[in-house]
Amino acid sequence: ESTDPEKFEIKDLGSDMVALETYNGFFVSVNDSNKSELVANSTSIDDQEMFSLVDLGNDNIALKAWNGNYVTTDETGILSATSSSIGSDETFKIIDAGYTSNLITLSRYKES
Repeated sequence: ESTDPEKFEIKDLGSDMVALETYNGFFVSVNDSNKSELVANSTSIDDQEMFSLVDLGNDNIALKAWNGNYVTTDETGILSATSSSIGSDETFKIIDAGYTSNLITLSRYKES
């Protein structure tokens, strides 16, 4: 088990739906009251903790939140579910953490 706060365990909920669990057992949630920022403060999985995993190929993914928007990152690295389409700021690379097949690091994907 990893204690790295930037690694998440993907919980497969079926039908391409996933939840992201942190090393300390909290689930990533879309905070609707704060600009739809992602926060890791939930102890259970409900609609706000569920994401549709969109496979973009080559270990690249996008995550669509319950509010219909895609997870995006801004220039400071803050994640939020505010984008209506998939571009480079909404594309993340799955990096195998080596501990278990369900443990990943989400890294922002940029074309070189």
